[in-house]
Amino acid sequence: MTNPPAKTPATILIVDDVAANRCLLRELLDTGEYLLIEAPDGATALQIANRTPPDLVLLDAVMPGMDGFEVCRRLRADPRLAEVPIVMLTALDDEASRLAGLNMGADDFIAKPFNSSELRARVRTITRLNRYRRITEMQEQLMRAQRLNNLGMLAAGIAHDFNNALAPILLAGHVLRPLVSTPAGQHMLDIVEKSSERGAALVRQMLSFARGMSGERRLVQVGDVLREVIDLAGTTFKKSMTIESNVSPDLWPIMGDPTQINQVFMNLFINARDAVGQAGEITVTAKNCTLDAAAVSVSSVAHAGKFVMVEVRDNGTGMSPGVLERIWEPFFTTKGDGKGTGLGLSTVRGIVRQHDGFISVRTTPLGPNHGTVFTVYLAAAVIEKKADGGADVPAVNALRGGGELILVVDDEESVREVCASTLIKQGYKVATAKDGAEAIAAFALRSNDVRLLLTDLDMPVVGGTTLIATLRRLSPGLPVVVMSGSDRQNVEAHDLTGAAHLTKPFAAESLTLVVRHALDEVRQPVACMAAT
Repeated sequence: MTNPPAKTPATILIVDDVAANRCLLRELLDTGEYLLIEAPDGATALQIANRTPPDLVLLDAVMPGMDGFEVCRRLRADPRLAEVPIVMLTALDDEASRLAGLNMGADDFIAKPFNSSELRARVRTITRLNRYRRITEMQEQLMRAQRLNNLGMLAAGIAHDFNNALAPILLAGHVLRPLVSTPAGQHMLDIVEKSSERGAALVRQMLSFARGMSGERRLVQVGDVLREVIDLAGTTFKKSMTIESNVSPDLWPIMGDPTQINQVFMNLFINARDAVGQAGEITVTAKNCTLDAAAVSVSSVAHAGKFVMVEVRDNGTGMSPGVLERIWEPFFTTKGDGKGTGLGLSTVRGIVRQHDGFISVRTTPLGPNHGTVFTVYLAAAVIEKKADGGADVPAVNALRGGGELILVVDDEESVREVCASTLIKQGYKVATAKDGAEAIAAFALRSNDVRLLLTDLDMPVVGGTTLIATLRRLSPGLPVVVMSGSDRQNVEAHDLTGAAHLTKPFAAESLTLVVRHALDEVRQPVACMAAT
């Protein structure tokens, strides 16, 4: 029979400038229940506590240099150590001394000379209560994690329906634009398209935050993202704050998700805002940067390459070593209840790493106008050029159809109609179906003519996955484009090898580009088997 694991002993930090007192306390408490650590002065005690947070501090009140009251104040000022129980040991029995200790944050007093039974009883009670507190904190963190998981499930559930609602709005703007001749009408279409794109971005951001999912990757101009964040900060932060911008006009593009990149810098700006308080200065600097092996050797997180480097600097209070050590931990926050989840910087670092980059931080000890600097390195994208020096971007005319028949399948009538209108306008022929069963019947009638399947995944009767598998058996070379209101990772879970993907809502240009690319990849006419 396996013995249960031994309980980890509670760590007690004994702080007293008199060696005999430390020796006496060790003898009284050396029962095997505790790990005892000694410090001969206040400065040493703070160093030990920062390195190894104890479960209890037994602190002498009167010491040369830094007395116990000041040590107590500094421990309470550090968020990482603020909840550690402190019992002050004192020969002072006056009310003023006890009141001073309590005001500094002491939890209890034990008078010298020690009563051994009382000392052991108090220490045992306090360490047990502290352990219960830590267990309760862990349970609260687990409940937070569960709530986030539930949020992720909720976000995934609404994303499909919400994106289905936005898809026809975004596509309809492209269809309607040639029919609107007045500047006012064109302006209203611009508003509709931008609002639809913002709604889609909000859904992607919610999925990214709640479930850690990455969205569509494309070329992103970091300068444009920074200008959006700076403009938003300028209109929402207190007017007494100053925001300075030194963004290079010729930043390299990166390959990434613009919503996530926006989230990175918005988080850093909010942290800087909280650090400077009512008034202060936030400075953002962005420039191109090439790191070689020598440059990255000083950091364990850096790697060589071409990067867009962005610094967000504040002149706020800075961070203590204890806070700096824990800033990347999920759920760690120095803000009060209801003012922070402790997920901001953890999310930031995760997004930066997903974009093949890294982030570093520099700060000074706590104090006014010292400040903190976060430096983000995002890997630059490599842009292939044509032989004539132009960018390798497809021409608009090259995206037009040549009369190919596209089978469009979606249970949402509005999505079917607008997709069909967009493709017809681009020179394609279109057949539509409201579900997989209807699509199979339509394909059987025109199997020799259908050149591409454009289908939703989540449909009644026969879903998209079954539809694709059936049509591929009938026509193995048939190109497939999946359009879904779910995220790409959820679509990839269906293992639809070779299928292109469009996340709803999508612009008309994206639809045309993906369809044309899928058709162009087919080097010979599709060989269809006879439908039965």
